[in-house]
Formats: sequence, structure tokens, C-alpha cells
Amino acid sequence: MLTSIASGSRKALLLIIGGIALVIYCRISKIDRGRIYIKIILSVIITFIVICLLMSLDIFSTAVGRFEQFMNLFRNAKEADGSSGVRAEMIIVGLKNYWNEPVLGYGLGNSRIINMSEMGMIAYSHNDYVELLLNGGLIGFIIYYGMIVALFKEYIKLMKSNPDNTDVRLSFYILILFLIMNFAAVTYYGNIMTYVYLILWISHLEIMKRN
Repeated sequence: MLTSIASGSRKALLLIIGGIALVIYCRISKIDRGRIYIKIILSVIITFIVICLLMSLDIFSTAVGRFEQFMNLFRNAKEADGSSGVRAEMIIVGLKNYWNEPVLGYGLGNSRIINMSEMGMIAYSHNDYVELLLNGGLIGFIIYYGMIVALFKEYIKLMKSNPDNTDVRLSFYILILFLIMNFAAVTYYGNIMTYVYLILWISHLEIMKRN
């Protein structure tokens, strides 16, 4: 975790915060209902203090600076760092051009051509959802994310029937973090780890159902 934060990667920082939030939720979900609100407040306060202390260290100055630049995007786009501004523009360009070919899209990999014509740079959309809509249209998006939504629903069922199974919760939380990460990365092609995770999720669900 410390290495990820020190790297200055905003995706890593967001995933760590999301992971901590999911772990806290997992812990408090098992607490007696009469004390749950006290536990939630204490957990939030402690987590906030720990994060503030860590962020004050010199080793994390890069991550803090990049995150502040990213937040400027929501206050004043001119003050945001170049990377955040370009990514935001790619999302806008992608969604605008999606409506020209909403059903089938432009074909795999053609987001690069669209970004070249609209922005003068050969690059994919840096957002998995926009990339899939742009290249595969609604049909491609449903085919790919329909599978992931099915996994999501199966894990919800498993957690209801196996509330104390740590493996089920951990796999489900990794799935959530994967979906969060896809807002700032393209994972559906050229990334073998995506398909390793998909195989593990599917295999895990099948093993649990058969047991």
C-alpha cells in the first residue's frame, strides 16, 4: 500500500481508499446493530486521521500534488494537470461520437482514429466504458459488461447465502475495485490480467455453487 501511494498514481490512491472503505464496511456489517453507528463514526475518524498523517510525509508529496491537480479539474479546468484535462476531453469526445454509431460502434481500436481527428493525438479513450461504447457500440458494451453484471449478481446471491465466507467477500470487493478502476483505464483488451481475474471469478463462483 505504501509503495502504491508513494508512486504518485491517482488510480492506485483511489483503489486504496476504495479498498479501505470496503474493508471497513465488511467489518461493521458484522457488528451488533445497536453499536454500528458508533463504530462507523469512529472508523471514519480514525481512517481520516491516519490518511492525513500519511499524506503529511514527504514520501507521499508526489501523490498529494497529483491528486490536488486532479481535483482542480472539478473547480477550474485551466488549473488541472495536463493528464486529467486530456482524459476528461477524451471522455467528452468519445461520448459525443458514440451517438453517431450507437448500435455497433466504430470497430475495435478505432477510438484512436477518432481521437486523432478530434484531438490531434493517437490514443485510446483511457476509460473502459467509453472505449467499449465507442468501439463496440451498445451491442459490444452489453456483451462484455453483461458478463460482468452477471458475475456481480451471482456474488450478491452468494454473500446472502454465505455471509461469513471471507473468500466470497474478498472476491466481490476485488470485482468492485476492478469496476472503479475502469473509469480511468482500458482493461478489456491487451491486458492479460483482466482475463486472469475473469477466469478466477467465474471458477470461484462455479466451485461455490457446486459445493
